[in-house]
Amino acid sequence: MAMIRIKKPGIPAGTPEWLRTMLEIIVGRRGNKIEVPKHQTLIFSATPTQAECEALYAYANTIRDSLEQLINRMDS
Repeated sequence: MAMIRIKKPGIPAGTPEWLRTMLEIIVGRRGNKIEVPKHQTLIFSATPTQAECEALYAYANTIRDSLEQLINRMDS
């Protein structure tokens, strides 16, 4: 039985160097991938508790941190 090989998509030949670098940074080919926070389902009671609010605040901060890292890399 013959094996079917699927080639992973890559950066097309002829891509400008600045775009190639940006794509490599975003997809993590340079060992410095920006981690996207995993999805969290947050459930709140009718009157949110302090712990529920702190969990939302912590999750929002991880998202903000990842976005800030991405913006800083694009700006530099």
